[in-house]
Amino acid sequence: MNGYFSQVLVGFPLAAITLLSIQGCSGPALQPWHTESLNAEFTAEKADEIDRFADYRRLEDELFAQLEEGV
Repeated sequence: MNGYFSQVLVGFPLAAITLLSIQGCSGPALQPWHTESLNAEFTAEKADEIDRFADYRRLEDELFAQLEEGV
């Protein structure tokens, strides 16, 4: 009985992880806006440029303009 319990204890999580990973990888194909490489995104190097919320909004506007141009 003890060996069966340990097999179930190890086997069930392993089967669940396998099933979830297979299911997670079978979704719809990525759209162009998922894979577009953008350089207007906020990074640590740009942190000194952002002092106020308005600065962040300006950066977001540039990002969406770049995304619209790329897609």
